Amino acid sequence: MDEKQQVLDAKLSLIVSKQNELQDSHLEWLKGIYDLYNAKNTNGLNFDFVNTLSKIKLKTIDNEFKKSNDIHLSSIYKPKIDIQSD
Repeated sequence: MDEKQQVLDAKLSLIVSKQNELQDSHLEWLKGIYDLYNAKNTNGLNFDFVNTLSKIKLKTIDNEFKKSNDIHLSSIYKPKIDIQSD
């Protein structure tokens, strides 16, 4: 594992373990993760969703912090699905 990957893994672990204390800078570090993830093809970094990213809490409209799998979409949300049949 190269040094950049080790630094990313350490930072993500720190964010997960200290996220309750880091709530004031929530959007800032999420943007940083987002930027690194979008550039993963050029920076060569790997992101572990199961063990790291899935543990990050997101701020809800009610100003609560919840894991992504605890946030439910409104019943008003109706996605458009375009199913192509061959």
